[in-house]
Amino acid sequence: MKSYVLDANVLYGYLAGESKKKRVGELFKKASRADRPVFMSVVNWGEVAYLIWRAKGESTARRLLADADKLPLQLEPVLREDALAAAQLKVVHNLPYADSFAAALALREHAILVTADPHFERVGKRLQILWLN
Repeated sequence: MKSYVLDANVLYGYLAGESKKKRVGELFKKASRADRPVFMSVVNWGEVAYLIWRAKGESTARRLLADADKLPLQLEPVLREDALAAAQLKVVHNLPYADSFAAALALREHAILVTADPHFERVGKRLQILWLN
């Protein structure tokens, strides 16, 4: 199985029960069967926490994030080198700052970025993307 990195919108949509839930659920099942986690930067996880909290309130955010702890999702810390790579992606490709961390993690892990955000097209063929539309 290939490695995957989730963008914040993908995990948010999955936890909120949006239309992408089935495809993301299949990705998590595949990861569990292969005993390989799906990666996410802690910066993007924080963005998910913020989005849920803002949209649905603190108690729902805490409950949904606790549900996420049961997923085969590996949160990756941000190292100094990761922050520099994200800064470069932000400057060169004009990505939103938090999204730069998802792209940097995908590039570091030679993984496929799972997203529905079209602004990742700015990075070009350097970034492998699984589009969820």
